[in-house]
Amino acid sequence: LAHLLKYDSIHGKFPHQVSYNGNNLIVADQKITVINNYKKNNYPWNNFSIDLVIESTGKCLTKKLAYNHILSGAKRVILTAPPKEKGIKTVVLGVNDNEIDNYIKKNNLNASKLSLSDTSKIIINIRNSILPDPNSIPNAGSFFKNPTIREEYINTNQFSLDELIIWKRNSNNVKVGAARLIQLIKDDLNNHNKVSIYSEHALILISNGKASQKDILNFANNIKEVVMKTFNISLDIEPTVIN
Repeated sequence: LAHLLKYDSIHGKFPHQVSYNGNNLIVADQKITVINNYKKNNYPWNNFSIDLVIESTGKCLTKKLAYNHILSGAKRVILTAPPKEKGIKTVVLGVNDNEIDNYIKKNNLNASKLSLSDTSKIIINIRNSILPDPNSIPNAGSFFKNPTIREEYINTNQFSLDELIIWKRNSNNVKVGAARLIQLIKDDLNNHNKVSIYSEHALILISNGKASQKDILNFANNIKEVVMKTFNISLDIEPTVIN
């Protein structure tokens, strides 16, 4: 574990001293207890006064499984992988990470006193305010991934880096908000009668209810072509296409 932290294939060499001693990982002068023998669904968070659990095992992607962390003493849980059920808010850094704070402030809520049920309702309300109702607006959901690229490769002839949403991945690469890219080039897209970009969220493609898979993919390819031409950035689609 110490070696993996010190030498990462994406982020490179960690700049601080990393070592271990028994069950402790030592980073600089900070000692971190490593636990790997917990019982299933029974975590020792009460023993360590844990407030926040970063759930990155990929095994607790439903409300029921994630809630076991709460039952074990944690106050909040953040999943690092996409959830496997609806009602769990997906937040992308640099794209919509301010939405939860904005909702709490707007509704005069005390964040320290929010229960899991309260938080769940907040997330559902935020989600519903952004995503189109499929019963009234046919849509293909969030369609594009946020691309990773070397910053110097980004074409800034038409738009400066300050106009983009960018956050650093490591010393070489940055991640770029795909929604912002699409917002900036949407007026340069071809006219597609059956498919368009949702006005509240540029990652979501909506249709008039008569669009075929081919129509949606053609529109998506048009977006990819214009983004590449404008920014020299390649977009990948989020959904799996079944022919």
